[in-house]
Amino acid sequence: MGLAVVVGALVGLAAVVFLELIAWTQWLALGTREELLISGLNQDHWWRRMAAPVVGGLIIGGLMLVFYPNLPRPPGVAYVIAASALRRGTMSFRDGIKAATLNGISLGFGASVGREGPMVHWGATIGAWGARALGLDPRVRRTLLACGVSAAVAASFNAPLAGVFFALEVVVGHYAFSVFAPCVLAALTATLVGRAVRGDDPAFVMPEIVIAGPIDFPLFGALGGVSGLIAVLFIFISFRIVRVADQLRLPWWCRPAIAGLIVGLIAIQLPQVLGIGYEATQLTLAGQYGLLLLVAILVGKIICATACQGLGFGGGVFSPSLLIGAALGAVFGQLVGWLPWETSGSSAYAIVGMGAVAAAVLGAPISTVLMVFELTGSYPMAVGSMVAVVFAVGLSRTLTGHSFFTRQLQSMGHDIRDGKDISLLANTQVSEVLDEEPDTVTPDLPAPATLEAVIASRWGRVFVIGEGSRLEGFITLETSRSAFDDPDKTAADLASPALSVTSACDLTTAMKRFVEKGEAHVPVIEDETSQRLIGVIHDFDVSYAYHRAMLVAEGQEELPEAAPWSREDRA
Repeated sequence: MGLAVVVGALVGLAAVVFLELIAWTQWLALGTREELLISGLNQDHWWRRMAAPVVGGLIIGGLMLVFYPNLPRPPGVAYVIAASALRRGTMSFRDGIKAATLNGISLGFGASVGREGPMVHWGATIGAWGARALGLDPRVRRTLLACGVSAAVAASFNAPLAGVFFALEVVVGHYAFSVFAPCVLAALTATLVGRAVRGDDPAFVMPEIVIAGPIDFPLFGALGGVSGLIAVLFIFISFRIVRVADQLRLPWWCRPAIAGLIVGLIAIQLPQVLGIGYEATQLTLAGQYGLLLLVAILVGKIICATACQGLGFGGGVFSPSLLIGAALGAVFGQLVGWLPWETSGSSAYAIVGMGAVAAAVLGAPISTVLMVFELTGSYPMAVGSMVAVVFAVGLSRTLTGHSFFTRQLQSMGHDIRDGKDISLLANTQVSEVLDEEPDTVTPDLPAPATLEAVIASRWGRVFVIGEGSRLEGFITLETSRSAFDDPDKTAADLASPALSVTSACDLTTAMKRFVEKGEAHVPVIEDETSQRLIGVIHDFDVSYAYHRAMLVAEGQEELPEAAPWSREDRA
């Protein structure tokens, strides 16, 4: 618990430093340090709004070649999820600093991205690195990583509840008390540190909302359905842009500059698309925009945000999702205002749309509803958001099966949609549960001697290996009982073909081998070319690994690295 408080304080201070980096970079690029970017822009200098994202893109492209030559964009939330689920909570502090720098420059130069994702990565890095530096075990590393995430979100929004549940829902994947309690302390500490340094103003000042009546709730559900479609469109376009850029073989260094040019050209007439968009979101929630301008903001933000995500700018998707959802909800609210019966104002629908789109894009329905409740302090608005979120997330998952983060993870080669326990198996190699002492015989061993070897074997089978330990088959009493008494036969005559796996295979592949042949013991070869036998894996070892993965995924104590009984006992 004490470490959680320390992580919360460090992340709170780190968030302040990160926000200052954005502010000073923004002053150099756009001439204002204000978070309310639109008000701070000099409307006469239209060329600056156009040029800043392009220059920022060139800088990011050059730095990416130096910092991350093999990555399409700076690390973000997806890398945090992978670290928690697949890498035992291990993150590089050096990578954290590099990613924070790239993301801060991206945001300062007006890229149409969010700051929450970078802050989550930075906070998780601090938590995980601190645990590793202290030599703590992987379970504690994962817990402190989650503490860093909850503290980062809490410091960003001044909303500790949203921070805690975002960490548990999106990154950890469970709500075990052993993780929940430290995350609460970290989020509260980061919130207090942030308020002490930056004040206690919430991210958005909400207008006073009064729900008109029961008719609003079916309309909230309809808005949720539309929000789900917009979220699917956002995710699809973001990753489609990546494929198009790859097909065109665009150099990595120029891709962010192309995204910057798109943002800059649109920002000449529509400055609301620049940066995190908090002021545009605030004005949308306050009902300050007309219908045509809202439609322009909705379309423009989708184009700019997906271009920045697909073409390699650093930054997150939380803030863009909030503005897109708020604009969509406000448009929806103004349209339903033409109905012959009384409905709530467009501000109510803007709040609901904001939560629904963000929940579907992030795959975080619970934390998003809690964020709406924290920001508005309105129970009816939280219930309305809950209705919309159910429809939005349900529809998006039905159509794609992905959130933005799980789609990113899939592009990285990790599919965790079936659960983090399955992913742990998929990222555990056969070599980690290998029995390196298989019972073997040579091909020329006479049948009677082979029978004695099978009887003396630990698992009721022997593997036939030829020159260079090449696997030639296996022998059991069941497969060759009738031929053991023939002195003219050898082990090579008795052997049956063996279905094997390589040492580099993952445990999900091994489980398929057990099922395919109904075997309890599968030989492991070095590679397909040499066929050199290096060991054997047993079904109980794989089952044990799966059981450990289940307990770890549920946040329970890790089991010992090896079972407390010997292989001889299990034989």
